[in-house]
Amino acid sequence: MAGDVTAKVRAAFSATDGNIAVVVEDVAPDGTAVRITQGWLKAGHRFGHHRAVPVRPGKTYDLEIRTWPTHYRLPAGHSLRVTVSSDDYPEIDSDAPEGRVDLRVGRGGTTIELTTWNRRT
Repeated sequence: MAGDVTAKVRAAFSATDGNIAVVVEDVAPDGTAVRITQGWLKAGHRFGHHRAVPVRPGKTYDLEIRTWPTHYRLPAGHSLRVTVSSDDYPEIDSDAPEGRVDLRVGRGGTTIELTTWNRRT
């Protein structure tokens, strides 16, 4: 893996704001997981951090969340897990209003893109 993971999330919020967290982990065959990278977006900051723009409850938004860039070699037999959620406690403190986040999945919904580099030795 070389670069970042980008989650293109389709989500609706029941409140005037909400968080989306993307966490990428290396999962060993025994089930143990190691965090590789992460990224977060407060929906109200979807146009930048200079001023917050509230979301309209119930409206679906297309949001792009990028993780911190990384170079990581996934060992043979391991798998990559990408988790998209509305929280990443204790990594981020949520000051978003209490509410529900509905993530759209399936055709036309949320997608995950990652850059890979395959070096044959």
